[in-house]
Amino acid sequence: MCFEILGFDIMLDEKAKPYLLEVNHSPSFSTDSPLDEKIKGELIRDTIRLLGLTRKRKAMYKRNMQMHLDHRIMNGKFLRVPQHMKDQFKQEFEAVRNEYEPQNLGSFELLYPCNDNPEKMQEYERYLKASRKVYMNRDNRYGSKVKRRLTHMSQN
Repeated sequence: MCFEILGFDIMLDEKAKPYLLEVNHSPSFSTDSPLDEKIKGELIRDTIRLLGLTRKRKAMYKRNMQMHLDHRIMNGKFLRVPQHMKDQFKQEFEAVRNEYEPQNLGSFELLYPCNDNPEKMQEYERYLKASRKVYMNRDNRYGSKVKRRLTHMSQN
C-alpha cells in the first residue's frame, strides 16, 4: 500500500468558480487559522485511521523485523518466504484491507474502484493505463542507461 498527500491551491472567482493554481507535492501542514487547523487536523487524523497505524501494529512490525534480523545473524542470510506463501499473504491482506477501508474512510470519499459507474471506471482505467505506460518507459530508459554503463565499464 502506498499513498501521497498532495496540496491543491485553488482560487475562486466572484461566482465561486474554482480554478486550480498548482498541486504541491509537499504541502504545508502549518495552520494559520482555525479553518486551516480543522481541515489539516482532520486530514491527518483520517489518514492515520485509514492506514490503521496503531501501537499494536508498530509493535508487531518491530517483532517481525527483529525476527528477520535474528535469523540473518544466525544463518548469514535473510529469511526467505516461498512465493506461494507471499501470494497467500497478499490475498489475505487485500481481503482484510478491502473490509477495513470502507469502514474507516472518515471524511475521505472512495473514488476508485467505482464499479457502480462503468463510465467513470473506464475513465480511471484510461488514466491508470497511461500512467503505467509512462512508468514502464521511464523504467526502460533507466534500465538501458545502466546496461550501457555496465557494458562500457566491462569493456574497459
